[in-house]
Amino acid sequence: MSKWLDTLLKELDEIKPDDFVEIEIEVGTNEHMVVELSYDDLKPFVLASKLIQMAHESMSAAYLFSISGDTEAEEKMLLEATKLHEKADILIKIFWCSIMDTYNLWGKSIGIRKGRKIVWIEEKETKSSGICIGFFNFPM
Repeated sequence: MSKWLDTLLKELDEIKPDDFVEIEIEVGTNEHMVVELSYDDLKPFVLASKLIQMAHESMSAAYLFSISGDTEAEEKMLLEATKLHEKADILIKIFWCSIMDTYNLWGKSIGIRKGRKIVWIEEKETKSSGICIGFFNFPM
């Protein structure tokens, strides 16, 4: 069980500030800045983004294999894409849970904006069930 966790810790340690791609979305008028995160705090977010990119590349490869009729290679790439996507999903959930715990943001819609800023988003009340759409605001 610890093999992936050991690998994960190593991969997180290898993330450098240059690996972070700046988010271009500015803080909006209905958004409240909570904190500007350090690059270390962003490592799970950055690694999740990389895993998503790798999953997309695996999906593209699977498509090319499907066109060529190589079903074995196609299935291998689809499995790889699924694995990468699941790992990214776990990482991003850990990232957002850490943010919500650290800054007491449970029950709020939150996001990350330009300048590594975490915001909570003031939403108008609706007649919905109260679940915030876009709760895991994960811009790519």
